[in-house]
Formats: sequence, structure tokens, C-alpha cells
Amino acid sequence: MKNKLSLLIAFSILFSGCITMPDPVDEVFLKEKTQEERVKLEKIEADVILKKKDQDKVEKDMEIVAQKTELSRKELAEAEAAKAVLLEREKLYTSTGDSKLQEIKSQRELNNIKIAQLKAKLDYYTAKSNETNALLEIKKSELAVKVAELKYEQALIAKAYQMRRKKEYEKKMIEDEEYKKYFDNQKIKLEDNQKAYEKALKELNEKKEILNKSGYEGEI
Repeated sequence: MKNKLSLLIAFSILFSGCITMPDPVDEVFLKEKTQEERVKLEKIEADVILKKKDQDKVEKDMEIVAQKTELSRKELAEAEAAKAVLLEREKLYTSTGDSKLQEIKSQRELNNIKIAQLKAKLDYYTAKSNETNALLEIKKSELAVKVAELKYEQALIAKAYQMRRKKEYEKKMIEDEEYKKYFDNQKIKLEDNQKAYEKALKELNEKKEILNKSGYEGEI
């Protein structure tokens, strides 16, 4: 029952976001499925549940990345605010001949280095956000492919059921070609999302290399 519920949840998400999906296959057409067909459908249903869990995990990862990105943005803003304060102090101490002038200059130089590192860190997390989002699109597509595969297999079983009663269903045969077309389209979308992910991953690796070269030693 729990697995069935998870499957229904996964289906409802896809149905709500995809108006081009063919109609669900009526259960009455599946009641004569063979043992082999039953096992095949159950395997795909299990895959659907796993793909939905994968999608849920990446969605949680996205929330964490978003929080880290915001924290990085605030850290950078704080360092840039400190830069303005240090600059004004340097001007003041230069005018007054204060003995702390050299100390302030050193602090400002260190803060400038920190700003450069924090900018690299923010760029990294921006790229990480894009990469995680691209990964989420893959997980959504993998789920959509599995649901489309399940619907296609059900359509084939239903078509066979109707063919055994051809006279009764001659004018309202299930068009399994439509289910196959939808299945194929979902696989194409998955390939497109995989290409987009490769691009996002490449950019992330580039930003990570820049961050490492900046000398940043904090937590990422």
C-alpha cells in the first residue's frame, strides 16, 4: 500500500505538470496480463518510486545550496562594508599622522584578499546552484521516462486485450503508438537535460578551480 501511494504521488506530480501525456490506461484492460507482464510492470513501478526518491533528495540538496549561497552573499557584503570603514580610517590616520596607520593599511590589504576570496566563493556557489538545478532536471526527466515507459507497457497489454475482442473495441482501440511517441519524447528530453548538466558541471569545476587558486581555506 505504501509503495502504491508513493507511485500515485509520483504520477500526480507528473500529470499536473505535463498536459501532453496520453490518458491513463483503464485497469479493466490490464486484468488479463500474463505473469511475465505483471512482473515487468511491477519492476517499472518500483523504478518509478526510486526515481521519485532521487528527485526528492536533489530538491533537498538544492535548499542547502541556496542557504549556502545566501550566506556567501552576506559574508561578501560584510567584507565589502568593512573595506569602506578601513578606507575611511586610513584616510583619517593619514591626515592625523596616527601611529596605527600601518596597521590599518595591513588590515585593508588582508580584507581586500578576503573580498577576492569571498567573490570566488560566491561565484562557486552560484555555479553550484546551477549545477544542482540541472541535476534536478535530469532526475525529473528520469522519473518522466519511467512513468512513460510504464504507460507504454500498459498500453501494449491493453491493446492485446482489445485485439482479443476486436469486434467489441474495433472503433475505440487504444493507440499504443501515441504512448510510444510520448515515451520516445521523454527520452529525448532526458538526453537534452544531460547535455545541459554537463555544461553546468564544467562551469562548476572551473569556478571551483578559481576558488582553490584564490587561497580560500574556509568551509565550502
